[in-house]
Amino acid sequence: MVSCCLQRRGKRTTSIDIRSQGFDERAINEGVNFLQIDAAHLAFGDEHFDFVFSYDSFEHFPAPDLALREAIRVVKTGGYIYLDFGPLYMSPMGFHAYDVITVPFCQFLFPKEQLKEYAGARELGTIDFSQVNGWSLEDYRKLFDSYLYRLRKIVYYELLDVSALDLIQKYPSCFKSKTRCFDNLIVPIIKVLFMKIV
Repeated sequence: MVSCCLQRRGKRTTSIDIRSQGFDERAINEGVNFLQIDAAHLAFGDEHFDFVFSYDSFEHFPAPDLALREAIRVVKTGGYIYLDFGPLYMSPMGFHAYDVITVPFCQFLFPKEQLKEYAGARELGTIDFSQVNGWSLEDYRKLFDSYLYRLRKIVYYELLDVSALDLIQKYPSCFKSKTRCFDNLIVPIIKVLFMKIV
């Protein structure tokens, strides 16, 4: 819908997705150019766009580092990159199976096979274990920091979710073996606006 709104305001907008199905008809009707492209291998020239944005995708990309590299490549110097995504894998609902399994941190509390059997036995649907990349908050922090020579952070937010602290307290061994950084467990969403400086 962001592409649709930008198009309505007279901006030329291109939207991409790895899949061709699911493009919003309203945006298509407004003239948004939709392309089926992998975000890690963009078919655009260097410094092609004034603004690159991504919503709820970076936690799904198999290689978010490559997707960010490509976003930097195709945005003009002085242009902007906006990323808004989550829940991150290590956060309470980070397994992205909330339509099937409603238990926070199910990715740490139960083996994948047990989750699959539970969902199947109750006809709750299929769990796609490959839909999230497993990157932690720390991984994204390191990735963003590695590009500070090319990008300036204009706005940066990490949204907190402490709703499942009782599970961490009750089953600490399930979490200590997964991470030493407590922030990984309580930050599900990142919102960041970069300006490309080089």
